[in-house]
Amino acid sequence: MTRGKLIWPALMVAAALAPSAAAVGVYFNGGLASFGDLETEVALRGFLWKNYEDLGASYWIGGGFVVPAWRYPAKVSPSLELVTDVGFSSQAKELEIEPLRGYELSFKVIPVRENVIFGVAVGPAKPFVGFSAGVAVVPWKVTGILSGVEIDSQTEVKAALGIPFGCEFRLTPNLALGARAEYLIITGEVTPELPYEYVRTFMPDSFLLTGVARVDF
Repeated sequence: MTRGKLIWPALMVAAALAPSAAAVGVYFNGGLASFGDLETEVALRGFLWKNYEDLGASYWIGGGFVVPAWRYPAKVSPSLELVTDVGFSSQAKELEIEPLRGYELSFKVIPVRENVIFGVAVGPAKPFVGFSAGVAVVPWKVTGILSGVEIDSQTEVKAALGIPFGCEFRLTPNLALGARAEYLIITGEVTPELPYEYVRTFMPDSFLLTGVARVDF
C-alpha cells in the first residue's frame, strides 16, 4: 500500500474524532434541595447509638460556566463538557434527638464544584450525566430555642462530591432550557461544641431538583 493510501484513512479518522467548534456558555438553575437525615452518634459507657432526624426540603439557587471539551457532530451527537458550578441553600431545624433537644440548628450550604458532563444530543434534546468534585462551605450555628442564645457557630469547609444528571432542550442555537438533578454528598462532621464530648453530628446528603436556563456565546 502506498503512503498516500495510508495517509488518507488516517486523516479521515482524525477528522471524525476531532472536537468541533462550540461556544462556551453560562447557565442558571433554581428549585428544591431535599436534605437527608442529620446523623448523630452518641457514645456513652461503651455503647454507641446512632440517631437520624429528617431535615426536610428547602430552596436551591445556582449557576455555572460551561466549557465544551469535545463533540462529535452527527444525528446522534455525543459531547463532553467541563462545568464550574456553584450553588446556595439554607435550612433551619428544631432538633428533637437527645441530647440536642431544645436547640435549633441553622445552616447554609455553598458548594463549589468542577463537573465532567457527558451528553448525547438527539435533535433538540440532550440528556446528560456526569460527576462533580469540589468543596462545600457550610456556615452553621446552634441556638437555644427558649433562650434565643447562640450556643455555638462555625464555618466548615468540607469535600463535596456529586452525580448530576438531566436533560436540556435546545430552543435556539444560543438558548436551552431543561431540568437538572443531582445527588450531592458533603463529607465530614459538624459537631457543636456543647458540653457533651460523646456526641458527633454529620452533614446530611442532599438531592437537588432544579430547572435550568443556559445561554451560549
